[in-house]
Amino acid sequence: MIEKIVERLGESPSGREIADIISSGHLSQSPGFRDTVSMLGSGRPDQFPRAVDQLRLGDQFYRSGLHHIEFEVKNAAIKADIDVRVTDDTGNSFGYQMKRLNNPKNPFDSIAKPDNLGQLSKSVADHKVMLIDGQGSVAEWEARGIPEELLQVHKGEHPFKSEKGRGILFVLRLDDGTIIIPPGSKVDPRGVL
Repeated sequence: MIEKIVERLGESPSGREIADIISSGHLSQSPGFRDTVSMLGSGRPDQFPRAVDQLRLGDQFYRSGLHHIEFEVKNAAIKADIDVRVTDDTGNSFGYQMKRLNNPKNPFDSIAKPDNLGQLSKSVADHKVMLIDGQGSVAEWEARGIPEELLQVHKGEHPFKSEKGRGILFVLRLDDGTIIIPPGSKVDPRGVL
């Protein structure tokens, strides 16, 4: 497994950055850290970028002064899943489910899948955030009405989606900017995102 991880890090443009995060040791005592690192050597191709995203986010939080960071927080009994959870000094927790979109025909449907919403909504965090990396401009996504539909999901008012998404915050990181839904929401403890 170690050989596979080293090989993949050597082949990846972000390999050096991720190797530095791992070797720094500052996340090594975080619950779930080993599981996330082992995903780098997984036989499933989607696991490597997923682990990279989680380690980057954890490192960003650590460098901002937040040290209570957990990875791969799951509860199989209720099908709850958070990729990264961070808790601030007051005990306020933020849970993140991270998704990369690779130019789907319908980004809204890719984001608002009932399984995605259900896993996040059942998870234990004070603030439940779906963090989406997508392609295109803010103007393009707004013209397609995606932020408005996600706001309906957040409110539990979307006509074609269940109420599973009620209360979920959405962060859409696009090519030229970020959209936060609902606008103005606090989506992390320290303004890292």
